[in-house]
Amino acid sequence: MAYVRINMVEFDSEEDLKRDAKVLNSNAGDLFPELLLIAGVQTTETSSLSITIYPDKEAADNALALRDNHMAEVKGLSLTMSHEGDLSIFYQKPEAKFRVD
Repeated sequence: MAYVRINMVEFDSEEDLKRDAKVLNSNAGDLFPELLLIAGVQTTETSSLSITIYPDKEAADNALALRDNHMAEVKGLSLTMSHEGDLSIFYQKPEAKFRVD
């Protein structure tokens, strides 16, 4: 069963947040090989909430060390909240296309 992790993170500055978003937009699949989906929301100038989906809990657990390593390498980043559990609802419009700046 697909497994979801929701992380809220805080950055020292908006520049740090945008720099990390650019890295994840370009390299999330390389950084987290078992990742199926990631979506992030900038909730304040310096806060971001991300939703990640993995094929199962084991894959999500494998990603924890990768997440912690990534966070240790990113300037001015700290985890403020994390929730996780089985995916219970998912819908994506088949023709949906998204643009990220």
